[in-house]
Amino acid sequence: MSAPWVAGDVRAVAMARRIVGIAGVRRIADSACLSDALSLLATSPYSRDMGDVHDLTAAQRAVACTLLWNLRVLAGWAPPAGVVMFRIVAGWYEIANIEARLRSDDPEIRERPYDVGGLA
Repeated sequence: MSAPWVAGDVRAVAMARRIVGIAGVRRIADSACLSDALSLLATSPYSRDMGDVHDLTAAQRAVACTLLWNLRVLAGWAPPAGVVMFRIVAGWYEIANIEARLRSDDPEIRERPYDVGGLA
């Protein structure tokens, strides 16, 4: 295994230690109300993009943004051959951005490539 692959693997293992886990996901899903779930997310590794989130759609977007950030970090540590895998995984974000741009009536959103709602 080459040094870039080892570096990517070390970074992936470090990131994997900072997961919510099955028990954490169940606690969030079993929350009595959205504000309780948001409080749990705010103390999790997903807090990076939670900011001032007060509704389900914004919370879902924040979690997706954090996932995309982690994919970008891992892709940065991976060798060029490994980046192809991350591009495939991140394809959903490209599709979501294109759909949002096509549906938007806001000319500012239509003109900002790859930046719809902070997903990319």
